[in-house]
Amino acid sequence: MAVLTLLSQKPRLRIAVIGANDGKHGDPLYQLLKGPLAGRVELLLFEPQAELIPHLEQNLAFVENKRVFNIAVGEPGEGVLHSIGRAHWADLQPPYAANWPLYRAPTGVTSIHKQQLLDLIVKLRPELGPESVIESVSVPSRPLAAALEAEGLPPELDVLQVDVEGDDDNVLYSCDLERTRPAVINAETEHLDVQRIRKLLAHLESAGYFVVALQGEILALRKSSAVATTS
Repeated sequence: MAVLTLLSQKPRLRIAVIGANDGKHGDPLYQLLKGPLAGRVELLLFEPQAELIPHLEQNLAFVENKRVFNIAVGEPGEGVLHSIGRAHWADLQPPYAANWPLYRAPTGVTSIHKQQLLDLIVKLRPELGPESVIESVSVPSRPLAAALEAEGLPPELDVLQVDVEGDDDNVLYSCDLERTRPAVINAETEHLDVQRIRKLLAHLESAGYFVVALQGEILALRKSSAVATTS
């Protein structure tokens, strides 16, 4: 509803998705991209897992105006991602992934927080030995505005979506909100404790956002934007 309200005020939207995965399964923007956003969007997709890039590009081939960034958003330098090894993808298919491709659920829990994956593996298949299931890899990382400007793109956004499995608050701190100024922010908070959520809410409010805490996520609307004044 927030995106559609904003779309009613502008001819096209500039949307950044951080933690894009395959761009389709479990993605709240996918149906909008195929429907009301068709032909009216510039899509900026950030996904640090290199093996997902072909799936991402194929699933969103119908979006003509898009850019894919095979990097993480965060502090400048490198970050370490912990993921479920390909050999164990079939072993770790949760019930909600029944109709998803084999790769989707295992790659969807990739995180910089190794303990988060250890806990998940113990919950789903404790007999596997979680340490032997996890693979770790270093990936390049940049703040959002710097990543866009390095490609000759302006930093300003209309919509920012973040889903990075437990580091969503830190990613938002690296999104240069005073420069990117998205009117709508949607971010996952499912893996954040209460203290981290409170700190994030305070940060967003101080940056000029009206924030609604939902179950496992937050919606933030910039107070000076059209979507905030009409909501």
